[in-house]
Amino acid sequence: MAGSRTWVPDLPSSWKAFWLEECLPLRLAKIQEPHTSILDPVQADNEEARRLRQFGWVWAWWRLPEDLKAFWRSQG
Repeated sequence: MAGSRTWVPDLPSSWKAFWLEECLPLRLAKIQEPHTSILDPVQADNEEARRLRQFGWVWAWWRLPEDLKAFWRSQG
């Protein structure tokens, strides 16, 4: 097998909701076509956008400092 699978641990649902609602649109805007206006709705619909929607919140979790992880765990 040439690839690996992303392990999705049991993370707080509050973190996932925050990341999908607040962080994902910003990340998708960064990979939007360069000729579009910043005011246009994000139309990023490529492989990278699909991967961000599916795994971005997991990848971002690993970069959080321990105090923020504790905060999100306390939020449920």
